[in-house]
Amino acid sequence: SGQASEAIALKVGANTITVEVTAEDGVTIKTYTITINRAAPSSGGGGGYTPPISPPQPAPIPDVTGGVSTDTVTLGTEVLEKQATITDSGGMVEIFTLQTIAAQQQLVAARLEGKTTMEIKIESNPMTTTIINIPEDFLKSSVDMKVTVATQQATLELPATLVAILAEAGEGLSLRMERGDAEIVQKGLDETRYGEGSAILGNPTMVNTTLKGETTVILPLEGIAFPEDAQQREDFLDSLAVFVIHSDGEKKVIGGEIIFDADGNPVSIKFSVDRFSTFAIIKQSEALKQRNIISLTIGDRTAIINGRSYKLDAAPLIDPKTNRTLVPLRFVSEMLGAKVEWLKESRQVRITQQETEIILTIGSHTAVVNNNIIALDCPAEILPPGRTFVPLRFVSQALGANIEWDESTQTITISQ
Repeated sequence: SGQASEAIALKVGANTITVEVTAEDGVTIKTYTITINRAAPSSGGGGGYTPPISPPQPAPIPDVTGGVSTDTVTLGTEVLEKQATITDSGGMVEIFTLQTIAAQQQLVAARLEGKTTMEIKIESNPMTTTIINIPEDFLKSSVDMKVTVATQQATLELPATLVAILAEAGEGLSLRMERGDAEIVQKGLDETRYGEGSAILGNPTMVNTTLKGETTVILPLEGIAFPEDAQQREDFLDSLAVFVIHSDGEKKVIGGEIIFDADGNPVSIKFSVDRFSTFAIIKQSEALKQRNIISLTIGDRTAIINGRSYKLDAAPLIDPKTNRTLVPLRFVSEMLGAKVEWLKESRQVRITQQETEIILTIGSHTAVVNNNIIALDCPAEILPPGRTFVPLRFVSQALGANIEWDESTQTITISQ
């Protein structure tokens, strides 16, 4: 109505407040219910009056996607119930729960219009802890659609396949997002091989959820200053990546795709993960950018090369007879700057890198490196889908690379 309401005195404990909002047309009316928990005053001296705490106002969510697709329908405050709680330490927690019936009505209309993505837009304050609850029934109704959750802290894009898995498992989705401690995350970065000369930019984002499955994450670049010179700006953007600290302690750097708005301004960085923890945008050092780092996981066809994801046509494996790690020969060799040649008549593979030549014979326990015969405890083999696999440690070290093996995650890191 344009008229401010009177001040509301909060009692100690839960305060349920009903807010009626009239739109500018004077006809449309929306009613919202907010619950605010006020802690009891400190038992210390003073006995003074403690004024009620007003929740911080949400800021508009920046467009970090480069523009909403015409295949997307956006759900906002009209289908969300919001509760605000003040913690004992004085922090604010905002809880948003999707109202299934109201959301499903929009979902039906969206399907009729041929929409393929449901975006749930959460207008929370970036300084608060944000909890989003999406009920199981809504996910079941959303099968074969992509679901996007957009907040100030981060945007998560769940592919239709992952939505279907959650629905089939009879699970709802709960997300908790909050600001991380930049100093603690920087210390974690400094403890890794990625740390030398690299720095955290902006505020880290913590995402806690039981969700597991490949998900696209978009972090805003808001608050990061970019060089004005075109070449310097391009170099700066090329140096950006995302440092991840998983809840199990694993730390790694993921390369991302820079998203630009309609005016050509960088607005966000986009990357993929299969689990959630703490994410921080970093500026990589020149030394790290120039270093070749390849990460492979047993049984996984996704390889991480200098922070960027690539799909393999065959996954690394452990030979059950020798307990040695076998990897696709051509992929690893070429990523280390070597040339691979298949010698059909002799069933041999020739690998050349500058002054190094390696000859491997399929099924043979010997290799030839610069005319020297080397014994192998595991021969090269041709395995489905018709790819040549070789002992990882032998080939990598022969090409001048270092190997690290993480038993807990079954991950191999090759650095050159």
